[in-house]
Amino acid sequence: MDLSLYDGVVCVSGDGLVHEVVNGLLKRKDWAEARKMPIGIVPGGTGNAMHRSLEIMNTNVAALTLIKSNKIPMDIFSVTTADGVNYGHLEVFLGLLSDIDLESECVRWMGEIRLTLWCIVRLLSLRRENCTMSWLPIEKTSNDVAGNTTDEAQGYGPKRHFAGKELTADWTTEVMDFTTILLMNVPWISMDGWASPFASNDDGGLDLIYSNKGRPELQAMLLAEREPYAANHPDDYKFHKVKALKFEYTTLPEAGGKINVDGEDMGHHKSIEVESHRKLMSFLAPKSLVLPKYAWPPHNEMYPLAVRRPSDVSTVDP
Repeated sequence: MDLSLYDGVVCVSGDGLVHEVVNGLLKRKDWAEARKMPIGIVPGGTGNAMHRSLEIMNTNVAALTLIKSNKIPMDIFSVTTADGVNYGHLEVFLGLLSDIDLESECVRWMGEIRLTLWCIVRLLSLRRENCTMSWLPIEKTSNDVAGNTTDEAQGYGPKRHFAGKELTADWTTEVMDFTTILLMNVPWISMDGWASPFASNDDGGLDLIYSNKGRPELQAMLLAEREPYAANHPDDYKFHKVKALKFEYTTLPEAGGKINVDGEDMGHHKSIEVESHRKLMSFLAPKSLVLPKYAWPPHNEMYPLAVRRPSDVSTVDP
């Protein structure tokens, strides 16, 4: 397809089709030019996390946003597994949230209630796994724009600076048990799930959130609507702003343990490597959009700010 014939691409869907479009553009031979094509989104799916994060809450706002064509830069992250490289724009889930999302696909006909049902199932039979997780704090990197360079050996797409490389002294490593791990590129995981108020569209980093807590704390997080529960409870959930992450299961789980990228099943892998690529693509968004809403780092005295619910973004001026 000759992309020069088009001004952009519009996805009338949920997050899944947007994920496919991002990967389709970045896996082209001419990816360096293809990545410049702006992506417009119209909410039409189950999760609509990207729509919520860009404050495109309904079709009226979506239509005006497309007409005005206001572009904003968007970080994209690469996920490297034994199967190769994929790209994401939303998040990476491991543990509880991944299991809820992917395992409930068997009852997708139920609609959004399938997630509530599987949340109960997984909390009643909570899985706890052990892993080695290493991350590179964003303040330890130059955080330059990815640019147009690539490695012929790795195929098309932006150069990955940390995949397959040895860890340096700048990395932090922790061997730990966990029940849930989130790696957030945007603030919202669904229309009502405000996971990370500190996530920004173009800061070149990912918000790493993880916990080893049990049912009460996990249930509270899952039931909190439009409140970033994890950010408000630093004793239960750990936060780090990272440029890259390397994760490896001590033992690959026999049940669960799948890698979830943007709501898509990436399969069972003992290890993964994730890296943020700053301002790699662009999306269409309302001109009044301001991200992030809260400053990083999330010092304790700043947590009360996160309790404030966002305004009714259906009135946002595109």
